[in-house]
Amino acid sequence: MSIQKIVFSVLSAFLLSSCNQGKPLVIPKINTNLIESHQIDLSGAVFFIGPEIDPKQQEIIAECDCCASDLAFLDDSSFIYVERCLGGDTYVKGSYLAFNDHVFLHIDGNTVSSEEDMMNEKTTYTAIKQEESFVTYEILNATGKMLLRYKDGEYSEFGLKSKRITLDGFLDEFRSEKTLRAFMKGA
Repeated sequence: MSIQKIVFSVLSAFLLSSCNQGKPLVIPKINTNLIESHQIDLSGAVFFIGPEIDPKQQEIIAECDCCASDLAFLDDSSFIYVERCLGGDTYVKGSYLAFNDHVFLHIDGNTVSSEEDMMNEKTTYTAIKQEESFVTYEILNATGKMLLRYKDGEYSEFGLKSKRITLDGFLDEFRSEKTLRAFMKGA
């Protein structure tokens, strides 16, 4: 059974159990063929994420510090998200399920932060463990392009497939740094 089927089954059981109001829990049989027929393959895709989108150019606008990110789908179940900042980047990873116009990200809590020392032209990396979390992006069609949209209250961010970097280029950063290589092994 794939990670997507397991995640979907666990989420379904959780939702059903939260609504049972003291009645015996009956878990319906899940048609996994239906899940697979609506699954979206994002393997190898890298999305450039930012807070605005230019509707005419169909490009992401991310002109402020810490508002540009990369979201890379390594295979059919794992991802890495990098928040880009002038003073250093933050790297998170986890598993995902792209299903029926949504991408569900499970962030596993393993995080690496980098800090840029501009005076010495040196970058230090620190691995930390944070709480697991979940993020959901909606998948939209923007004039033939796949657009990701995250919305939380007043905050929104958008993602389009990157024109500036491929998955292999994205992974070069991880191959060249010891802490990031160790971080990747768990992805």
